[in-house]
Amino acid sequence: MPSALANELKHAIGGRLTNMYGPTETTIWSSTFDVESGKEISIGKPIANTQIYIVDKNLNQLPVGVAGELLIGGDGVVRGY
Repeated sequence: MPSALANELKHAIGGRLTNMYGPTETTIWSSTFDVESGKEISIGKPIANTQIYIVDKNLNQLPVGVAGELLIGGDGVVRGY
């Protein structure tokens, strides 16, 4: 979510704004992040019964801050993924 959009939405709703992320192969959303003014916006932390991993092209887990591919696991992932 771009910060300009977040600021506009927060002003319009006058309350709590949550960024919710989820690709098609998972149920509705997989992670949430409460947007606060002046803070970088992310996809947040996984919801209950969900795991999120950042991996390289060989599916090795990467350390925090290193760019890679996003893998989501848990109860909300559709069969076959």
